[in-house]
Amino acid sequence: MSDIKPDTKTPRRPSPRKPAKKATDTVLIRKANDLVEARYKFDIWETRLFIKMLTMIRADDRDFFEYKIYINDLVKDFGMESSKDTYRRIKEGARKLLTKIIKVVVKDDGRLVELETPIVGAVKKTLEEGDGSYIKLGFYPDMKPFLLELKERYLVYDFRNVRNLPSPYYVRLYELLKQYERVGERRFEVEDLKEILGLTQEYKLYGHFKSKILDKAQAKLAEHTDINFTYQEIKKGRAVWALVFKIHKNRPAATAALPAQAEAPARQAAFFRPENTAQPSAAGEPPPLFDAYFERLNEWWGVEADELLKRLGNKTAEEVERAVQFTKERIKIGKAHNPAGVFLDALAKGHRTPAQLRADKLAEQKRREAERRTRLHALAEEYEAAMNDYSAAVNDTVRAVVAEHEGVTEAVIEDIKNAQRLIGNKQIDTYSIDDFRRDPMLRGMVIAAIMGRFPERFAAQRNTLLPRTEEAKRQILEIEPAFRFG
Repeated sequence: MSDIKPDTKTPRRPSPRKPAKKATDTVLIRKANDLVEARYKFDIWETRLFIKMLTMIRADDRDFFEYKIYINDLVKDFGMESSKDTYRRIKEGARKLLTKIIKVVVKDDGRLVELETPIVGAVKKTLEEGDGSYIKLGFYPDMKPFLLELKERYLVYDFRNVRNLPSPYYVRLYELLKQYERVGERRFEVEDLKEILGLTQEYKLYGHFKSKILDKAQAKLAEHTDINFTYQEIKKGRAVWALVFKIHKNRPAATAALPAQAEAPARQAAFFRPENTAQPSAAGEPPPLFDAYFERLNEWWGVEADELLKRLGNKTAEEVERAVQFTKERIKIGKAHNPAGVFLDALAKGHRTPAQLRADKLAEQKRREAERRTRLHALAEEYEAAMNDYSAAVNDTVRAVVAEHEGVTEAVIEDIKNAQRLIGNKQIDTYSIDDFRRDPMLRGMVIAAIMGRFPERFAAQRNTLLPRTEEAKRQILEIEPAFRFG
């Protein structure tokens, strides 16, 4: 089994993520849903080391690093007793992680396959005891799809929810239920759940599994985490075959829930959520924008998680970027003695730099022009449709009049010719009846003459259809006075 080595082009850093200074700090754990549901079995010492490694991965990491864990820090993080026995068990847990294999179902060439992979590829331990004692661990490369560059189908939760859970099975059950917190319910066949937890051999009798795992986990999750659960037993005959877990939010005084903004219900939308909003994307997850920005903002300017969550609300990625650029500009000109405060204020109030204001003004002008053109196009189509309807109705009525009044066409053509002769149009006598039918201009004169003879037959068209064309024309000329009508 080969050692994990960092990319030589990337400077090594022992902790890609700032470790929590105290138990009240917000430290997030992220893992793909496939990893949450993988088949593996850890003891509590392996679990705590694994969780500690997860807290040291940043959301924007593209590769694994060698993670340096000071044993004193691990003891404090999980509220353990500081003793030689604790140190020994932690180091032994690190060694045992080398032997652990995870089984997870993944897609390969379009097919579902079971991947078996080690978790840890290398372990280094200091030989001496004391305050400086540490362990260095590296993830096995095949773990990357489950921990790095997560875009969808992943779970995020606050480390504080699992720090006080005394059993690895309670941690696993918390994660499995946390995935479905928004749904509020999750169903497992008993044997499937035992297989996920690695307990198929230990608890062959359901009664033992219930009393030793389920009931104790129920009490511990209610005491220490942001969710609690009840469960219903589904039987086949007399045997319990499946379990339906009802998942509820848990808000006792000691709970380690994320701030309220991270718990707000998500909008119903394709996948979710909209990618550019700050709404939560899955049960218990902070807003997607929090996940995308927090670590950078915290590293750059010391922005606190709770303060960022308070101000994200329904902000878009564009609004966050504007606040970032505003803060950078203020820093550049020496007017940001408290960059975190400047950023948070800019995000909440929508402050803009002069360049951003000019860009916004130009964008608003372009938006209005696009709206004007869209509106003009729609009105032109409305005008054309109204004219077509009016012309069709008039033509239908003309045909009816001609059918009812024999010789009316010839009569109005003669009237037209007489009128044209009076104004000196000698060419009019050269046109035949067929010319008056084929030529659009002459045909229009005939229609107008028939409408003049029988005005009552065309009242409906004038009163209902013609106003549509006139209204569309009026609105078009308001938008574009020089508009040319066809």
